[in-house]
Amino acid sequence: MNRGWRLGLGAAAGLVGLLGSVRLVATAFASPLAWLPVLLVMLGWCAITARTAELRRTGPRNAATVAGLVLVGAVGGWFGTGGPVLALVCSLAGYLVLRRGPLLVAAAADRRPLRWRRDD
Repeated sequence: MNRGWRLGLGAAAGLVGLLGSVRLVATAFASPLAWLPVLLVMLGWCAITARTAELRRTGPRNAATVAGLVLVGAVGGWFGTGGPVLALVCSLAGYLVLRRGPLLVAAAADRRPLRWRRDD
């Protein structure tokens, strides 16, 4: 899976969480001041999930799992009173599946812990 697809998959998983949060805030608060912190936090969540997906190796099975979670979260997020919670859970589960893969950065695998040399 190339970098653009991984980035899009991670962003989609984050946007499902944004959808769930917006639904929760829309039903709970009438004040527009409640929207600002939620949007700031959830836009950060979208960035975190997109960046994590971009830097991790994602196989076809994990990509299909995340795509299924995004689909279930996006569709289920609009229905019923448990829909926003379902969207948030699907977003978190998608992030955890993406986080399972190994890092693609080659330098991270080659780093060795620093050893102190005694110059006596």
